[in-house]
Amino acid sequence: MSAIFRFKQFNIDQSNCAMRVNTDGVLLGVLPDFHGKGRMLDIGAGTGVVSLICAQRFPDLMVDAVEIDAAAAQTASLNFAASPFAERLRCVAAPFQSLPSSLPLTEGCYDLILSNPPFFLASLKNPNPEKHVARHADDSFFEELFAFANKFLSARGELCMVLPPDTARQVLKLASAIGFNVFGQISLHSFQYSDPHRFILRMSKEIKPRVDTDFTIYEAPKVYSQGYAEALRDFFTIF
Repeated sequence: MSAIFRFKQFNIDQSNCAMRVNTDGVLLGVLPDFHGKGRMLDIGAGTGVVSLICAQRFPDLMVDAVEIDAAAAQTASLNFAASPFAERLRCVAAPFQSLPSSLPLTEGCYDLILSNPPFFLASLKNPNPEKHVARHADDSFFEELFAFANKFLSARGELCMVLPPDTARQVLKLASAIGFNVFGQISLHSFQYSDPHRFILRMSKEIKPRVDTDFTIYEAPKVYSQGYAEALRDFFTIF
């Protein structure tokens, strides 16, 4: 399998990344109708694909990315530098908790925080150490993420995550307890009548009317839905 994933306007070299380009990441980048202006933070950037998708979608968006795995962060930086959006992208090899010492941050500086985070909480650890870092979090991860967002997200900004159902339920309870408003949930289904396997949660400190939607990836085995093709038409070379 080639280490290069080719998009219409950029390429992703994923040779040094434990977690490769995946459906969760690309749908997090393309589905929510972000306002697309100001400054964004991508937490757990991996290959940098979410950052690059958002940079393509929104020409007025400045993008910071953080990745705890040094090799993956280097790969993301190289992918950024090779893209047409290089001047609006930067990646830091650090946990988001240390960002105030790694980047010049002021309170409320981010208009958008995205994360395709580690989500196997309190589960069997992956024996591959790189995949363990990429896919697992302890129970404090989301508490620290909300605390960070509470400080560095702008008053009208958005925190958006893609999560499996069990973790999403935990995060929804935590968001409510901390005072974040969940104003949107996109339920991702493999097929029209299958149970959702992921949720994209959209949250803000601001009270907004809640709008929930469903999104289906396949209309038949190995046949993408029309909605999926439309969502990825500007990005995937197969459409």
